[in-house]
Amino acid sequence: MDKSARVPEMRTYELTYILAGNLTDQELDKARAEIEPLFKRASMQVKETQEWGKKPLAYIITHGGKKQTDGYYVHLVVQMPADKSQELDRELYLHSKVMRHLLLVSEEAKVEQKPE
Repeated sequence: MDKSARVPEMRTYELTYILAGNLTDQELDKARAEIEPLFKRASMQVKETQEWGKKPLAYIITHGGKKQTDGYYVHLVVQMPADKSQELDRELYLHSKVMRHLLLVSEEAKVEQKPE
């Protein structure tokens, strides 16, 4: 079977990322607008967005030459091809506005795929 003819498997993921807590509302909007193209390149479909807001960090993170004690949390439930997850993970890691991120395969998706 030709691999180029295969349809990539779509998976449900949960993505949480943290932006610096000292950003203004305008800077937060700008940072989110800079991150959006990464999602489009990964063929990501956002199913749910939760803005958790500004929260204290568990430990101090040095980001952009400054010590950060707070972070702005955003949580997404998304669907995307499984082969794009590593690329997106790397791009989020390298993005200058993202302090930390976590990309996980959603547990609900695993339950739904079990044969009966």
